[in-house]
Amino acid sequence: MEEKNLLVVNPLLYGEVDKYIWIGVSFEEHRQAQRLFDYLMKRNIYIKGFATNAEALFSLSMYHKKIYDIDTLDETCSMVFFDFYFDCLDMDLPDKVHRARILNPGMAGKNVVIWGSGIAGEYVYKILADYGIAVNFFVDSNKKMEGKMKCGLPIYKSDKIDELHKDVTVIEALDQWRNVDKNFYYCLESDEISKEVFCYDGTEKKKMFCLGTFWMFNHFVGKKIYIYGTGIVEREFAKYLKLLDFDFAGFLTDEFSDVDEEEDTVKYVEEILYEESWYVWAYDRGKIQKLNELGLVYFKDYYVKDYRFDPTINQRSMLDINLGHNYLSDSTYPGITVYGDEKESDFKIAVLGGSTTDATMYPFKSWPLLLYEELGEKNITIYNGGVCSYTSGQELIKLFRDMLQLKPDMVIVYDGYNDLAFNVHVQYPFTSLYLKKVFDYARVHVEENDDTDYLDGEDVPVCMGIESQQGWFGNWLSNIRTMYAISNERDIRFFGFCQPVLSSKKEHTIREKNILLSMLSETLELFTNESFRKHIERMAYIPEYIYDLSHIFDEEDDVYMDVCHVWEKGNSIIAKEIKKVILPWIHR
Repeated sequence: MEEKNLLVVNPLLYGEVDKYIWIGVSFEEHRQAQRLFDYLMKRNIYIKGFATNAEALFSLSMYHKKIYDIDTLDETCSMVFFDFYFDCLDMDLPDKVHRARILNPGMAGKNVVIWGSGIAGEYVYKILADYGIAVNFFVDSNKKMEGKMKCGLPIYKSDKIDELHKDVTVIEALDQWRNVDKNFYYCLESDEISKEVFCYDGTEKKKMFCLGTFWMFNHFVGKKIYIYGTGIVEREFAKYLKLLDFDFAGFLTDEFSDVDEEEDTVKYVEEILYEESWYVWAYDRGKIQKLNELGLVYFKDYYVKDYRFDPTINQRSMLDINLGHNYLSDSTYPGITVYGDEKESDFKIAVLGGSTTDATMYPFKSWPLLLYEELGEKNITIYNGGVCSYTSGQELIKLFRDMLQLKPDMVIVYDGYNDLAFNVHVQYPFTSLYLKKVFDYARVHVEENDDTDYLDGEDVPVCMGIESQQGWFGNWLSNIRTMYAISNERDIRFFGFCQPVLSSKKEHTIREKNILLSMLSETLELFTNESFRKHIERMAYIPEYIYDLSHIFDEEDDVYMDVCHVWEKGNSIIAKEIKKVILPWIHR
């Protein structure tokens, strides 16, 4: 039997009034506002903006929607909504705020059982209590939970439900809830903001976009947006652009045979070259060649969904047996871009880092290339080994596996952000998220005739090493010290540079505040509370080979494109700062 949602959209949200979402200064209210906006947008409900009584938020924007002073809204033609059930039920809110979701009207109040005694089960209990509906008991498939109490009620095994003649079971949002075979169910819907918005194009589900990566939409601000293509996915994406108040200008095509003339404006792609202030979004990678031939620049003028690299570079992604993922290009070496002639007499510099160092990410100069130019180019070779998403653990492996083979005179590491951002496996600092996925897939697809007789199928566990007790910053520092030790033992000069991030900048412009507001609240909270800059400042002793660059953008207002990536101007500043430090140690 199909499930029914425990909570449904408040009918008031389908009215003609202007609709706003409540937002406060706390991370909890920020998180709830983001989740509610995502929830309503995915249901094609137009929201005019956000409302608050916090003066610090007045006139800022989140997800391209203005934040209004709630006291300035006309009560006769506007309503403010809040979802009490995305996290917290007991916030003190203005009387003007209404529930965005309400209990399903079909929910009965007799013999209610909550399946699941975890956090979601507790949410369900609070929701039902809020509506005066009593709960009989909790049910949990975990035998260890039987006989324990939750919210003052006993926890039983599932067979306890059979004792009720007429039962209604409320099920928490677990992956396995569909396996429960009972009479009638309501479920607590799990709708995460980090999940992509999908569209079925007739053959398969395709990703359209995700609010978790909303920073990409910063390209759209102040510009007309054209979508290259007229298919189902492109048409659906146009609807969301309008929900987000972006200036959708129409579709682009190479020929008109399949286009309905009554649709939104459709133009030949060449026509927009005569216009100003536009941006092109595409889903078909086959469009890249045409756009490049017309002189458009990837990332600056157009973007292709889920295409990570600068298409002007002959490069492709590859799996890496030690590092998880890597790239292959025209360079002799995997995951390394070379600047210089590699003469035997050259002073050789090996560079390690993540996407903020990667030479292939964007169609403008990386800081290692700008550093090469700053140093005058002659008699110097720089090996840029930065690879998107690498943490210091992967950089350490790459140092002794690859970079040492190039016999560098100097090693430069520029990192810090990824160790914090990808601390999902902070207990296992050498675990690559990509490689983990590969092993998880491989261990359940080992064929019976596989000649590696020590693998016996699904029961093969995945080893991630001995658990670390240091935390993400301790792991990073340990890896930097180890890289220094490896380099120093070989008479290689080593420098570790701590990269700046937007969230720990001393003062923020309005544009930067809007970028931060549109980051996932969980991520922003982590970056704020666990600021790399704070950890460095708290260190009683900073080794002489570690240099903190957290401050270098404090006086700049137009370098960040998101929380850590910067435009070429920012890369130029990074290159100049690093040059100051390393120049005295370069012997040509």
